[in-house]
Formats: sequence, structure tokens, C-alpha cells
Amino acid sequence: MDAAAAVGCSAKSVQRLLRTTGGRKPRRTVRSPLRLSLAEREEILCGLRDGDACRVIASRLGRAASTVSRDVAANGTREHCRALARG
Repeated sequence: MDAAAAVGCSAKSVQRLLRTTGGRKPRRTVRSPLRLSLAEREEILCGLRDGDACRVIASRLGRAASTVSRDVAANGTREHCRALARG
């Protein structure tokens, strides 16, 4: 480990220090605007509960029908779809 060599201690000491202090700050990730937001996924869920077709829900959201259909398939069937299944 380069950090250990730079300060003159063992790699295990550096690992222990990082573990006890919380390690490195995680990288901030930016969600793509192409991904569905939680609000959009909740709207899909409400539409499914009302019996709306994926095309109707998609047009209401301004999204492609395939995007809505893919999200429904990824989160369960029409009857078991959940808005919070993925993060």
C-alpha cells in the first residue's frame, strides 16, 4: 500500500485507521435524467392501481411506453409492482 510506505508504517495499520475513522468519503453519484424519479415511479404505481395501460401512464409522464413497461417488469407484475423496489 503506497500510503503505508509514505508514512512509514504497515499496510494493516493504515487499513485499521481507515476502518475506525470511516474510511474515505464516498464518491457523489449523479443520477442520469433518463432514469425514472421516485415521483414518476409512484405515478406509475397509482396508474397501475387505477387500471391504466402503460401507454396511458407513459403519455401522462411524457416518457416512452417502453420505459414504463420496463420499470413495471423490473419491479414486479402489474398486480405486485412497488415504487420502492429499486434505488
